[in-house]
Amino acid sequence: MKVVVRLIEGALIGAGAVLPGISGGVLAVLFGLYQPLMLLLSDPAGQMKATLRLLWPVLLGAVAGYIAIARGLGDLLSGPWRYHALAAFVGMTVGMLPSQFAQAGEQGRPRSAWMAFASVLLLGSGLMFMADRTRMLITPGFGWNMFCGVALAMSIIVPGMSTSVVLMPLKVVTPQQQVIDLYTHTMHAIKQLDLMALTALVLGATLTILLLSRAVARLLTRRYAVVFHGIVALVIASTVSVGMGLVRDAGAAFGQGHIICFLVGMLLTLVLEQFNTRIRNAAT
Repeated sequence: MKVVVRLIEGALIGAGAVLPGISGGVLAVLFGLYQPLMLLLSDPAGQMKATLRLLWPVLLGAVAGYIAIARGLGDLLSGPWRYHALAAFVGMTVGMLPSQFAQAGEQGRPRSAWMAFASVLLLGSGLMFMADRTRMLITPGFGWNMFCGVALAMSIIVPGMSTSVVLMPLKVVTPQQQVIDLYTHTMHAIKQLDLMALTALVLGATLTILLLSRAVARLLTRRYAVVFHGIVALVIASTVSVGMGLVRDAGAAFGQGHIICFLVGMLLTLVLEQFNTRIRNAAT
């Protein structure tokens, strides 16, 4: 029975790593798996024996959950309901902000945390505004697919960070001369089993985990408030950028249906957060 529960928890963590507005790291914290997972990722050789019995079903479930959700999103984001889905995803991100902001202040809000918040918000907003104004387009290749893997890994090792926060503001021109965001490009690569793109994705994620997981764990221990306030600021800047792009790209078609999808997405994450809070309180 415990194995089944761990498989389900792993699948939810994997889904959280790919779903916009949700963080696999946050779900790992919720399930009490973040610490052993970080121990394994930061020192695989030394910690494998101590943690693998607990984590093998979690890791298996995470891979299955990630692939299953990514393949479904590949269909959704390329179909006629693309803009409705994006509106729901923006709503989900907005719905997560209150809990992320509360999480950022769990160890206080010193001046350095507010400085990090303001700096990242200004810098992130400025960079995204410039990229949008200049209509900077990315030609997907091995390097950018590795970058997608980096974003995926960061959504696991940094609680609160979502893959979509980094990838959605970046625009890609496809071989068919379509303009999509880098997040949608990644979902397509997984859905179509593009081996070259997937190889780069896995390589980027693996290198990030091996090189940064220990440093991130130490940074969260020593500068918790600064790191999390910076993450919240990045999420806000990215969400505003994606939302403005959605309204512009949908054009005259943007209307009541998109607003309803936004509200449903926001309500969904608010309800889930209330449910998660009750579980944490009951466990405490």
